Amino acid sequence: MKTILSLLLIATITTLQFVSCSNGNETKEQKLADKKLGKIELNIPASLKDKPEILNYVQEMVSLSDEYALLIDEAAEKAAPFKGKKAEDLGMADKIKLTQITSELSFKAIEIIGKWGEYTDKRLSLEKELTEDEAKALESVMNYFEKRMEQIEVKHADLFGEETE
Repeated sequence: MKTILSLLLIATITTLQFVSCSNGNETKEQKLADKKLGKIELNIPASLKDKPEILNYVQEMVSLSDEYALLIDEAAEKAAPFKGKKAEDLGMADKIKLTQITSELSFKAIEIIGKWGEYTDKRLSLEKELTEDEAKALESVMNYFEKRMEQIEVKHADLFGEETE
């Protein structure tokens, strides 16, 4: 059990280095994440409203952030029945289920993290085109992902707290 919780915690902590933003147009992922985890308000400065490339980037990053948050949430929900159990005390069926949960999480996370890398590169090129105020505004919306991960940690504190004590 500690192994699965460790993997979930490591995946969450590792990706806290990533950041995200939103353009106010809710994606299906954002709507679902808002429903499951709580709404996160994000305002885009008026100076960015006339920059479709930036707005598209923002929307894609919000979608990616929420997709990842929902992935972690789903894995944590699936792992919840194993809370407090030691791996050596689990039967073969439970061990297979835990392996499946971690495998699915890893496989899906790799795809999301790959996309994240592409968007990080894109962000760096977009920032070169912005004024200082616009860059600061864009940077302020980068906290979106961190807030989403904090929601996951709060919702699943019983799972994650066990590993950090």
